[in-house]
Amino acid sequence: MRVEPTASVHPVFSSWLERRRERMRAQMQALEDERFEDLVGLLDEEASDPPPPPGNAEERAEYEKMLATGEELTRRLADLRSKVLVELRGVERRQGRTLPNQGRSRRGGSLDGYV
Repeated sequence: MRVEPTASVHPVFSSWLERRRERMRAQMQALEDERFEDLVGLLDEEASDPPPPPGNAEERAEYEKMLATGEELTRRLADLRSKVLVELRGVERRQGRTLPNQGRSRRGGSLDGYV
């Protein structure tokens, strides 16, 4: 016989929430300390530990609360991505490379072979 407490969070879901919160704290700390290699490893762990589906309203509320606290982390990761992409664009321009989908103009393409 299986007995579960009513109107509470299942232990499996609760342990996932705790792991997720710990990873979020570790990711924020890695961002603050600029330990980007550690951050990459922490982000890779996210894919290997998907959330179990919330089974009741209490679990859904806890999940939504966890998502709300993760908004700051999401915003900071987006800022970091944009800075990295801007820096990458500058490096590529200094090296004379073109970025994907930013090729040369099609006009005059047939004349390029003669010039």
